Amino acid sequence: NVLTEIEINLSDIFSNSSQPFERIFMIDTLPEMKDYLLSVAGKAINSIQSTQTRKVSQIVEKVKEHIQQNMTDPDLSLSNTARKFYMNMSYLSRIFKQETGYTFVEYLTKVRMEKAVKLLKETDLKAYQIAEEVGITNPHYFGICFKKWTGLSINDFKKAELEKVK
Repeated sequence: NVLTEIEINLSDIFSNSSQPFERIFMIDTLPEMKDYLLSVAGKAINSIQSTQTRKVSQIVEKVKEHIQQNMTDPDLSLSNTARKFYMNMSYLSRIFKQETGYTFVEYLTKVRMEKAVKLLKETDLKAYQIAEEVGITNPHYFGICFKKWTGLSINDFKKAELEKVK
């Protein structure tokens, strides 16, 4: 019933049988019964874990899309995102780190800094304007994040980009 409830195909667990427990009535010894039940339980556990892993991956992908679409919102946070997806904040934090290798804040910063680098390369916007474009309201904090991410201050980055063009 549990397997059916979470939409796992019973034929994946009970191979070569139209009735799931048909094989049980053909088993003669207790050791054979034990081996059969262990085999079935192992297949069921693997299927459940596989299903859960797929669901977690789908959730994390949706959260990543949410971050991409809302990175300009200065109020974007783990707690707001967890609330939006009806999840416990610590659970979301844990599965996000497992799936991406980044904490939520590290990933958000990565997305924002990648966008900032792109804007610096492709536009003539001022640093404070780029900060606003990527959802960071404090230009000084933006400069600190940028330097930490790229290893260069915004001005040094701009100079380096100009040198590449020449």
